[in-house]
Formats: sequence, C-alpha cells, structure tokens
Amino acid sequence: VGAPVPHAPPMLSLDKVYDLSDLMAWVTKFEGDMVVMPKHDGVACSLHWVNGKLVLAATRGSGRLGEDVTRTVLQIPGLPHHLDTGELEVRGEVFVRRSAFATVREEFANARNLAAGLLKHKEPDPERSRLLTFAAYDLLGPDLTCEREKFAMLGRLGVHSVDHHFITRDGIEDAILGLSARRERLDYEIDGIVLRVDRLDEQARMGSTEHHPRFAMAFKFQGETGQTHLQDVVWSVSRSGTITPVAIVAPVTLSGATLSRASLANLSRFRELDLRPDDLVEVTRRGGVIPYVERVLLHTDAAPFEPPSHCPACGAPAIVRVKREGEFLQCSQPETCIQARMGELEHFAKVLDMLGFGPKVIATLVDAGLLSAPEDYFRLRATDMAGLPRLGEKSAHNLLAQIDRARRLPLDRFLVALGIEHLGPKTARVVAEHFGTLERLRRASPEELMEIKGIKEAIAQGVVEGLAHQSDRIDALLAHVEVEPAQPAPRPREDAPLAGQSFLFTGPLARASRKQAQTLVERLGGTAASGVSKHLTHLVVGGPREKASSKLRKAEKLREAGAAIEILDEDGFWALIQDAGGTVPPPPDSP
Repeated sequence: VGAPVPHAPPMLSLDKVYDLSDLMAWVTKFEGDMVVMPKHDGVACSLHWVNGKLVLAATRGSGRLGEDVTRTVLQIPGLPHHLDTGELEVRGEVFVRRSAFATVREEFANARNLAAGLLKHKEPDPERSRLLTFAAYDLLGPDLTCEREKFAMLGRLGVHSVDHHFITRDGIEDAILGLSARRERLDYEIDGIVLRVDRLDEQARMGSTEHHPRFAMAFKFQGETGQTHLQDVVWSVSRSGTITPVAIVAPVTLSGATLSRASLANLSRFRELDLRPDDLVEVTRRGGVIPYVERVLLHTDAAPFEPPSHCPACGAPAIVRVKREGEFLQCSQPETCIQARMGELEHFAKVLDMLGFGPKVIATLVDAGLLSAPEDYFRLRATDMAGLPRLGEKSAHNLLAQIDRARRLPLDRFLVALGIEHLGPKTARVVAEHFGTLERLRRASPEELMEIKGIKEAIAQGVVEGLAHQSDRIDALLAHVEVEPAQPAPRPREDAPLAGQSFLFTGPLARASRKQAQTLVERLGGTAASGVSKHLTHLVVGGPREKASSKLRKAEKLREAGAAIEILDEDGFWALIQDAGGTVPPPPDSP
C-alpha cells in the first residue's frame, strides 16, 4: 500500500470553465458529439486487468505518479476481479455515496475525505471498504473509435460506469441545467459536469497540454456562499518569495467543509476590498473547492488592515511587482528567506516524485541542519536521519531509496525542479527537445531560445537569466545527479522546400489566419518563429504597411544592422509558398 505507480499516459487534470459562454467557445474547436458526465467529488483511480485479472489499482496522485491502493480496491463491492479480456486499463472515480455516508456521518467531516482515507489506509478495513463505490469514466487499451464504444464495452464487461449521455452542441445548456437541477437529489456528491469529445480521432487531433487534455472540459458549479466575520489578514510567503494575503475568518461551513481561511488573491485585490477587523464578508468555495472572499457586506469603523512593509518570514523589505493579474508583494531577498527556501525544497521534492518528503519531514531536516538547499538531499545519510522526530531507521532508509531514484533525471524534469520562472513542464520539455543537453542550453542566448515555436522574448530572457542565476546551484546538483540528454524534436527534412527558413507574421492576412499560414510553413519544412531576432529569415506583414507594428520596426532596425531578414507583404508570401509547392488559398472575394 502506498508504493509509487507511474501512469502512462499521465492522468491529467481537466481544464475548467465557470460560465456557459466560455464553454460554448470551447465546443467550436472540434467536430462531432460529446459525452456528458457528472464530475464526482471523489478520488480518481486507475485499475489494471492483465490476462483478465485485476492486478493493480492506483490513485491519480500527481498525474504522472500515483500510489498503490490495490488491497482496498479489491474489497469494493460490485467491482469484478476477473474480466473476459486481455490487458485493460480502466480509469474512474472512487467515492462514498450519500446514503452510505449517512451511516457514518458522525465520525467523518465529509465523504471525499472518507474515501481518500479508506483508500490509503495501510491496513484496509473490509467492513468500511464496503462504503466505497467505483465508477469508470475512461477505458484504455482496446482499439476503439469513440467514447460510445468505450462505455458500451464497459457495460458488456460488467464494469460500472459513471452516469453519462451523449449530446450535440445544441444540447449543452439543457444538459447543464438538468444536472444542476438534479444535483441535490443524486446519491453522490458532484462539483461540476465533465464534457468530452466523442470521436477519438478528434481527441488525437486536439491533443493535450502538459496540464490538461484539450478534448475535455469541466464545467464547475460555483460553490456554496456564506457570510462570516473577518478576524485577521495573514501574509503567506511562497517559494518564489511572493507574499500573498490570506483572510482568517470566523469558522463557516460551506459545501460540507468548515473553513477558517480564504484567499485574497494578491495585493491589488486586498486593496480593492479595503478590509477591516470584524468586517462582515461573503465567502465562496469557488468551484466547490477554493475558499475565496468575494466581497465585503458591511465595514466596521476600525482602521483598515495594511500590507506589510517587510517580509513576514525573514524581515527583508517587501517590494511591489506588477504582473498581468495585478500587483503582488514580493520579498526583496528570496534567496535567503527561510519560508521561500522551505517552499523551494518542497517544490524540488515534489517535481522529482520523492515520496515521503512532505512539509513536516522537510522542516525536521532543516531544523536539524541537514537540509538547506536542494543539493543537500543527495548528501543525506540514514545515520543522520534516524532518531529525528518523525523519522526512524526504516523511514530513513525509505527516504534514501526515494533520493536514489532521483539521481538520474530527464533534462526537462531537472529544469522544472530548478523552479526557474517560465520553465514549467511544457516549456521545459520543448526547450529540452530543442537543445538536447544541459550544456548546450546553458550556453544558449535569448535569440536562440526564441527560435523555438512559442518562446517569446520575455520568456527567453527570463530562462537565460534564470539559468545564469542558478549556475552555482546547477553545478552543485551535477555533482550528485546525472541529467539525461533529451531526444531532439523531429527536424524537417533537409531537402524540404523551406528547410532552414523561419517565418513570423504581423498584421492580419486576407487569405488565411496566421495559424493556417504557420501550419503551411511547417508542412513545407520551415519554422514559425515567436519573435523578431537576427536569426529570423522572413517577416510577413499583413494589413496596411503604413501602420508599422513593433515587429516591423524591430526587423527594420536589425536589417540596418546587417541581419538578413526578408520583409514580405502578403502577396509576396503567397508567391513564395506557391514556388515552394504549397497550396495557396484563393483571395477572399473568389467564388
């Protein structure tokens, strides 16, 4: 129980919308019908049958690595242990029905926590495990063409699936309103509705981000709202040194959970609310999950809360940073801030899937002087850890086993673990594929990074500066870990018509969208650049030339400095595409 189980493909979370207009914008991106399912408030799990026998069950965990819960899952009523099939993976939700939870309501806070606790208990309780239900929402393995065939096969095999039905675009509003109206009468808790594209070929075309599939969407219900009194505002310090306001409120029960803290988002939102002690505030569990202060219902005469002038964790001066989302407070010395360092250590352990290194264990090791930077993980010894609070000899050896698993790392995961701004999982992967090795990446200039599709100037500059800033940290880690080279992304054939040429578009095109033009360039072996640099070969200017864009002005300056950038109008671009053997779309007025 609890052993790590990798998921392939990953069990990604779902993208979310909260209003119908955003959902309708999503449905324009694919062809065909959708399957509609309730979004259970339970624990996502993956079940594996091999040679017809149920041999493994694991929680979703991080999406890439879950925890073994086979012993408990085998005790769930109605779940077949043998199927008339070969190798099969079924993904679904484990939850406690409302009727079952009613029998133990006095002992547990809510049904979801009960389900999670029962699944992960090291000594499964056969009687309590019977409170659990498994309902499938996905099937992997068989060669099928659509979601209809998946659910039909689950039915034939005798695997209980989530309630579902298929709709066209015209049925979306009725589906949402209908399930919302029946929500309180259902025998299970839901916090939204899941919609997934029916056709698997459309799912493959749409693909996924590092975080979520593009072919599925969760429509989240706005959570229950309540009124309570504000008691205090505290300021939390993240691993990056961002100082975030959090409201401390008189306990209030929303959506089955008793809350005493609620998000205030950032400094801009804090100032907008003008909060004062004992204010009457409205708190909502957004999406049924995140407690959030929506508004002040009644101000008191007390003096308003003020933002701190210094970091509450280390005492360094606090500075204000402006981002797209608003103003944020920031510790001016995050490199030495103890709270930021704790966040950095937790982030590093989480990215490397080093199970067991939770906040309490990390704090114990920091207090003992054994851990102050990520590279210190690899210097830990069992004799140093055994005997510390929360750590015995067996626990120490288990932690060392997790560390040893992390001594050989893919390049993209190593980059994410560094915690450099802009280097999230998706960007890290494409950067790793482009440069191949850490050595090459560390020598790269912002212009070279901007040659990668999707990497804009600000991101490229931030990555280069971040790697330089972390240079000593990287060297220290390389003394303990081996970073595996990445497999390079497929390169265009050298004999492709536009091989070695890069194109950037500015202004509207009359014959096609920019996305369509970029796709056409890539089919002919060229690359679609994300910004103007001296390495760019073609800038395509759509619309009236007299309205010079910043891209055009920058390209002209680079040309004056000797860069070989060819500036084309739309007609010149289509002529080049035609010469390269591409199909040119007709003018907009053509029949």
